[in-house]
Amino acid sequence: MSQLCESEEQIAQPLYCRYVFIHGIMPIQAEILHEEPYVVVFHRLVSKFDSNRVIKLMEPYEKQAIIGGLGHGARTNSAIRNSTSGILEEPAYTQCIIKKWYPAIKTLSGLNIIEPAAEKMAITHYETGGYYTVHYDSEMTSPPHLRRLGTFLLYLSGNYRGGNTIFPHMQLAFTPQQGDGLLFYSHLTNTLLDEKTLHMGCPLKDGNKWIGSLWIRNFTQAGPAATCYGDGLYVKPGFLQSSF
Repeated sequence: MSQLCESEEQIAQPLYCRYVFIHGIMPIQAEILHEEPYVVVFHRLVSKFDSNRVIKLMEPYEKQAIIGGLGHGARTNSAIRNSTSGILEEPAYTQCIIKKWYPAIKTLSGLNIIEPAAEKMAITHYETGGYYTVHYDSEMTSPPHLRRLGTFLLYLSGNYRGGNTIFPHMQLAFTPQQGDGLLFYSHLTNTLLDEKTLHMGCPLKDGNKWIGSLWIRNFTQAGPAATCYGDGLYVKPGFLQSSF
């Protein structure tokens, strides 16, 4: 894992690239980094202005980040995670900025992301030395409707060193740029947790790293209701038809 963390360039070349056209939004460049499990990055998905504005408004709301945030057993453990995090309820303007990103995320993920189908977006701040050790975003021990099917990460800051997002089982290291979005699905189409999605936020060598994390739950996703959401562009075949 140290090699993946130390790399200052992306490890694993994209399998292929394409432009995605979303109504009312400029074409978005997508790089598919891995097929099984599916990992894709969308470049310059959010603007520098909006990212910086959210960071500025977030600073007074920061608190020590917790782990086990699926609704049970949440706790703080600096040996596992060293960062601050928060969810912006106010001011309303901040929520408007964040909600402005939701239509693109909904289309690109192919999933319903309106509460309670998704958790509120958490904004996390890593300072020099900050990290999040290897972990899964979902747990099979969680109630089925609360399991996190997908993760959408927005990288809100630039000008920092280190802090790669790595997937050890895929030998994949992602070195983000400000405004990038990263999407991956934590469950297989047979509903089991995909063990290859084990990932880590590497220690930050210098600077400040800010990310927005949107965890998309199983709630209302499976079955007929799923046909209402997106066009399935980035959803693995059969994924939405799985029964948890």
